[in-house]
Amino acid sequence: MVRPSSSSLVIRRFAVSLVIPVIPVLAWDRLRGGVPFWIQQTINYGGIRPAYASEVLPRLVGWASWLPHFFGWPLLVVLFIGLPMLLVYDLTRGARTWPAAFDLSLIAFALGIVFLHWLLAFPFWDRYLLGWYR
Repeated sequence: MVRPSSSSLVIRRFAVSLVIPVIPVLAWDRLRGGVPFWIQQTINYGGIRPAYASEVLPRLVGWASWLPHFFGWPLLVVLFIGLPMLLVYDLTRGARTWPAAFDLSLIAFALGIVFLHWLLAFPFWDRYLLGWYR
């Protein structure tokens, strides 16, 4: 009998843990009728669109104004110095190891969140940073 590899087992566990809460939410949404909740929220909010070219720099300044409140200045300095060093280490010496892959996936996720908040046109309010908090 062939045993599944540990990576396929991890992927299966992740998929099951993702499906368990999603199915009841989608079933509830269909049973209540009407417009699906994610479409209704987009309608209520007014939609999300890519930022215009004239909005890119003001949006970057607006989101950057929240960074001191989020990290504090000393940690912010360490973050901007330490993350590039970690990235260089992971891409050179630590390449193709599990810790390097984990670090790179966390860095990619964090940068993806930052770019989505920056390049999608919606207000830069502090409540949108809740996904960033520990």
